[in-house]
Amino acid sequence: MKTGEALWDRFLSERNKFDAGGKSMMVLSHSIGLLREALKSYDSSSPNATALLCRATVETAGYLFLTRRKGPGALVYDLDPPRTLAGAIREVSFEEIKGGLVRTGVLSDTLLAAVSRIQVDGNFVAHLAAKQDRELDRAFTELHTKVKLGDFSPAISRMEISQDEARQDLEDTVETVLAIGRGVIRQFEESARESTRSGTRS
Repeated sequence: MKTGEALWDRFLSERNKFDAGGKSMMVLSHSIGLLREALKSYDSSSPNATALLCRATVETAGYLFLTRRKGPGALVYDLDPPRTLAGAIREVSFEEIKGGLVRTGVLSDTLLAAVSRIQVDGNFVAHLAAKQDRELDRAFTELHTKVKLGDFSPAISRMEISQDEARQDLEDTVETVLAIGRGVIRQFEESARESTRSGTRS
């Protein structure tokens, strides 16, 4: 079995442990679709595409988690996208989403660090030519400094995402979506408890 296929099977197995009914997939459906594309890209030996899709997956999962609000029942979610003062739906940056995830505590410190790395790797691919220029400039400067000091070892520049880097991004993306999925289920459970308390009071 290919790596991406094995990770998808693991994702489904772990999700079923806390969400056999698929409620989290209902809320996070867009991000899970992107995750499937990332897994297929990895199995097709496309590390740059994998990194870019991993970034999109975690950003989308975080956005959905933070902007879907509990409705009047345990199975109802309301759309609550952030808006400008004029009432238009506004853009939300990756940094703002990360801040929201920190506030909710849905991700561990380890996963938050992984999300930041996934963001960097995805940005590297999204702005590949400019990033490569910066890497080459840095490497030439480093090499020049080394030669002055009598050090003739090569300067290393990063020109693309490696397959190993893509795999790490992919594995951490799976863990991130699972963690956010657990957060969604906790919200459903809190909504159910609130509905029960409201019914009792009435």
